[in-house]
Amino acid sequence: MLGKVLNVAVFVAFAAFGLDRLPVINTFIANAPSKLAIVQPHRYVYPLKELKNCEDAVMVRSVGFGILSCDPGRDHWNPIMECASYVAGLNVFDDPKKGPPGHLVRYMYKGRNMASHVDIELVDYPETGGEFHPLGIEYHEESKTLFVINNLSTGKRLEIFSDHETYITNCQYFGHENHHVLQTIETLVGLPLGGVFYVNFATNEVRSVARVPFANGVVLLNSTHVAVASTTKTGIYFYERNSTTNELSHKRTVRTKHFVDNLSVDDSGALILAGHPHLPSLEQKVACAARRDDPECLDVKAGSWIQEWTEQEGLKDLYVGHEFESACTAVRDKAFGRGFAVGLYGEGILLWGQLD
Repeated sequence: MLGKVLNVAVFVAFAAFGLDRLPVINTFIANAPSKLAIVQPHRYVYPLKELKNCEDAVMVRSVGFGILSCDPGRDHWNPIMECASYVAGLNVFDDPKKGPPGHLVRYMYKGRNMASHVDIELVDYPETGGEFHPLGIEYHEESKTLFVINNLSTGKRLEIFSDHETYITNCQYFGHENHHVLQTIETLVGLPLGGVFYVNFATNEVRSVARVPFANGVVLLNSTHVAVASTTKTGIYFYERNSTTNELSHKRTVRTKHFVDNLSVDDSGALILAGHPHLPSLEQKVACAARRDDPECLDVKAGSWIQEWTEQEGLKDLYVGHEFESACTAVRDKAFGRGFAVGLYGEGILLWGQLD
């Protein structure tokens, strides 16, 4: 009798797992480059082709500029995507100092010149052996503080340029240095081991407040709610935030039809999400990153999927297509009528909206 109960329990567990992973598996078929339904409801331009591999972006709407984190050296150093390299039997992330260093860019998105930008000079930046690989960034306008995650080969580091509290995510529990196989299993199976952490720089407090499969972008929707992108879950986790303790309580999960990367909130309160419709195509793009002019890589396209979400209307598409590749962050100034996106392995930006 006990054996039958155990068999039923195992069957139910595997059935539940299969149902949970079905939306992920479906993307491999429905979002293949030849089948992806193109959605482009706005006017689009693609300026700043000289910028490459920009991971994140924030908008400072009060003065009309954005800050971008870009890393041309990601072609040769990206341990976060190394599990894809490992599965494919490739060795494309072997030199953290090869290629130009990363940089932060100030982009004046409100100007008539849609390509107006300048590099941000890092004053008194500590020596890291020539390594600067910026990933996620956040800007606290009131204190004029910029937070930057630096993906050093010696370990990730949070750089603070210039109030003292933030939420950060760590996408995987197992590191690439010593746990290739376990990291790959964690990613492919969608285990809820990625961390969301509360950090207080005034008290040096760091504590885990949530566990999410491949926790990626995290934003404050408002003073009481937090959203976290789960890339391998193809969804967004919504949490209620205790303003006294900063603890998070999971309230709901919204599934998407693509692999959500980063999140932002526009001036109307809408959640903006950007991600990747077809993971195999992104993995191909990653493998071709260091040899973009190779004939085998010229036709490799990693599409982009950008959406907005509101409580009232749910998910709405802002861009689905291949012209702009591997979108990982999108931001929008709704009052001004413009938004832009950056691409993990893309060139330039995607700018949409009022372009006259």
